[in-house]
Amino acid sequence: MLAAAGMLSAQAVDFQQVFADSTLRVDLRRTAERMPRPPKDGETRQAPEGEPKDAPRREPRERKMLNPVMSVTPGWWGRTVNLDTIPYRSTMVVSIVDPTTGQVYYKKSYLRGFAPSVADSTVEVQSVLMPLPKIPTKLIVSDVDNRGKVRNEQSFDISPAVTSALTCVLPENMPKYQVMHRASHPNPVRIAIVAEGFTQEEMPRFRVKADSIVRNMLSQPGWSDYADRVNIIAVEVPSRDSGITKESQGEIYDTALGARFAPEALDRLIVLRGNERLVSALSGLPYEHAMVIANTETYGGCGPYNTWSIGYGGPWLCEVNIHEFGHTFAGLGDEYEDGYSIEFPSDIEPQEPNITTLFDFSNKWQNLIDEGKAGLVEGAGYVSKGVWRGCPNCLMRTVQEMRFCPVCAQAIAKVILLYTEPIN
Repeated sequence: MLAAAGMLSAQAVDFQQVFADSTLRVDLRRTAERMPRPPKDGETRQAPEGEPKDAPRREPRERKMLNPVMSVTPGWWGRTVNLDTIPYRSTMVVSIVDPTTGQVYYKKSYLRGFAPSVADSTVEVQSVLMPLPKIPTKLIVSDVDNRGKVRNEQSFDISPAVTSALTCVLPENMPKYQVMHRASHPNPVRIAIVAEGFTQEEMPRFRVKADSIVRNMLSQPGWSDYADRVNIIAVEVPSRDSGITKESQGEIYDTALGARFAPEALDRLIVLRGNERLVSALSGLPYEHAMVIANTETYGGCGPYNTWSIGYGGPWLCEVNIHEFGHTFAGLGDEYEDGYSIEFPSDIEPQEPNITTLFDFSNKWQNLIDEGKAGLVEGAGYVSKGVWRGCPNCLMRTVQEMRFCPVCAQAIAKVILLYTEPIN
């Protein structure tokens, strides 16, 4: 239900020269409450009602960045090619750069601040995983608007002296996992399907659901041609309670990842309160992308870009979870016309690879139009006018379609290749 894409590239980076075979976890922390900012030069702003005219306006406000918390685990399970390239921008870009030349060694985009930390509601935490630099580098965290403009940027030094002293953090009880699909490619896309709201006794049922998703997803257009480049594990993260929290109905469950329905946004939206619980639970396991199955029969899901996806475990199990993972993995946009009040400016081309305002369409699916495999159908991205999709129906429009259209399949294939094959 969430989305963003357009590949952004620079020069090639030799993984072994810059990085060790270890994972650096950086918990980026911001105050959850927005802090008033002073007006910029030439900016006129109306004071809040009932306050002096020179009082700071409540919006826009900025969250204060706190010092990040770092730790290390053995093994790097993410991409080792095209390290300075991102498939889509989203709202936060994290980069590792040379402190002297500014060369980008590694870059990844995230949807920033999707939910506050469950451990401390005053702090918003984004747990970011990246390869561990073995040379002096700088970590740059950039907030990006929908025009690609950097609104705020902060940097932190990462030196071998600092990283060599970091604690290796692994779960006290490593979760059991089972390989559901084994890749033959030497550096595949690594996906973890994770149990949420399943007790230990319910894990056999979770494994059946995970197996159904794997078989369905790898038969989908976009995935099927590159199944040999995809490695999938099913991870059993047991919860104390069975089910998913529905606060509006007074149903509170103690679950491993803290998932809940979020009716304040949309009745069918399921979210994790931050991603640090998920990252902690999977610490040390061979994965880069996470798909969470929620133990509930109530329809819902969510897929914030490059962070995690979550879907319910009911009758449309495969379709919903594969749809949501399409958001987080390939930046696909929703192609239906309801759910959110969102405007797409006509002078901006959306980052989502499967929707367009026609402002800068040439690099999207013109090739598929030329081949007679797609067209331009108005209505997508939650609006009926001014935004187009490529086909009348697709899994990104309705779960009843059950299949990705050629436009979405092409976008998925591009991201798989980005993660597994050097770009010339």
